[in-house]
Amino acid sequence: ILYLLNGLAFVAGQLARGLLGMSDASLRLEEAKTRAEQERMRAEHAELRRRELVVNISHELRAPVASVSGHLESLLLSTEEGTKAPTPATLYSYLNIAYHEARRLGTLVDDLLSLARMESHELRLDMREVVASEVIEEVYQTLMPLAQRERRVTLVRGVQPNLPPVFADRQRLIQVLTNLARNAITSTPAGGIVSLSLEAADQQRLALIVEDNGIGIPADELPRIFDRLYRTDASRSRATGGFGLGLAIVHDLVTAIGGSIR
Repeated sequence: ILYLLNGLAFVAGQLARGLLGMSDASLRLEEAKTRAEQERMRAEHAELRRRELVVNISHELRAPVASVSGHLESLLLSTEEGTKAPTPATLYSYLNIAYHEARRLGTLVDDLLSLARMESHELRLDMREVVASEVIEEVYQTLMPLAQRERRVTLVRGVQPNLPPVFADRQRLIQVLTNLARNAITSTPAGGIVSLSLEAADQQRLALIVEDNGIGIPADELPRIFDRLYRTDASRSRATGGFGLGLAIVHDLVTAIGGSIR
């Protein structure tokens, strides 16, 4: 009887192991199917976003391209042999417009390259200790003369003393702060002030703050300002250079280096 019981226990154990193995296999199969479905949905969502981006960017490109082409064509016609040459003021005005539109196109290309790297997970971060006050000073020295000359806006900076370094990618931090400062300068009327400052947020974090006394953002639009191609004032953005990609890139870069933005 003992041998018989042992034999039955062995058979029962083998059967239980077999059933458990089948159960584990079924569970792994279901998990694999779930992961595959999630990846498929992510891929479809990414493809939809790419298509929307291509359509919207194609639409956005028309205005600066048409402007550059139209003004250069006008200059070519006005300088044809046998025609009266345009005045220096007219020549400067046309070339100035073409120059600024070309700069807009260059900015758009840079933004699209940044988005492409992030979408394809090719964004490379060089994370190390960074003296954030040096980043502020570099951005300040770059943008201060441009703010004064092109917008008649005063750019100032201030840093709380004895702050520790931050752990970040220095070049990405410069890119983020430059983008935010340019936005602030663009949104501030002549005679206004834009401030770049650095202070302790708490014991673990520092706060990089960009402030201006410009037009501001309506409270009901704040939740969407980091969406791609979203602009709070499309007509003003077209006139001053925005495509609605800058803040989306800033948000992605800040998140990638472990920070937060609001």
